[in-house]
Amino acid sequence: MIIQVHIVQDYIYSYRRDKKIDDVNHITHDQFLFDLKKANFEDALTPEDVLGEASEYGIIANRYDQFVHTETNFAVNYFFQIKDQSIEIDGSGDAVIPFRVTSIVDEAEDGTRNEGGTELWLAGGNKVPADVFVGNNSNEKIRVTSLKPVNIIKQNEDKVEQYVNSLISGGIDSSRSLDSNVTIQPIGVKDGCCLDTTGLPDGITIYVDADEIMDSITKDGWHMKKLPNQSIVFNISSNADDKDKPLTIGEFY
Repeated sequence: MIIQVHIVQDYIYSYRRDKKIDDVNHITHDQFLFDLKKANFEDALTPEDVLGEASEYGIIANRYDQFVHTETNFAVNYFFQIKDQSIEIDGSGDAVIPFRVTSIVDEAEDGTRNEGGTELWLAGGNKVPADVFVGNNSNEKIRVTSLKPVNIIKQNEDKVEQYVNSLISGGIDSSRSLDSNVTIQPIGVKDGCCLDTTGLPDGITIYVDADEIMDSITKDGWHMKKLPNQSIVFNISSNADDKDKPLTIGEFY
């Protein structure tokens, strides 16, 4: 499916084409869907507008189990790193990157354990200076072979946890304030999709109601075409009773 969005005077014109091929009967089915709604744009949101202080971190979560090589910083309450994996941020400059970890744990959520315990390893490929704020029961579980200086700052676990929780709750509150905004509402998307917003003005925020396309995003991935200064917000409803349904985020380029 291809979704293209354009402006017609003061209205948003959304065009969707769904093409299906019946290989058995040698028939091609084309479905064309159109939407027209009043345009109501706002200036493009920045990560700082949405996340506040949380924009300083690549990952914010109650728990982060690291099973592969990682190139970002994080603020989490519980951290597990599989043996022989590491954190190496490929950056430049002297700006100090923060980490916040309440507790480094010896067992992942799925029961995986490391023989000899778990550590947080900032390895030799790390090219940015870092401050690691860590709970006072986990500071001995940090290994540093970084190219740039790393400061380990031991704090009371309650203090670190309070800060991490404030970042999490701030993100939730911000998401709730945005979830009623809809610019594009894809429907009936069952296969991979391309979202093209180059027909809309640059420098605006575009809200996509993503509930109908969750399976497609997770299964097939999406391709997006956007203007340089457009911000795209995917609004995804949260179901507290469906904790086993993950959202998978793939590669961005």
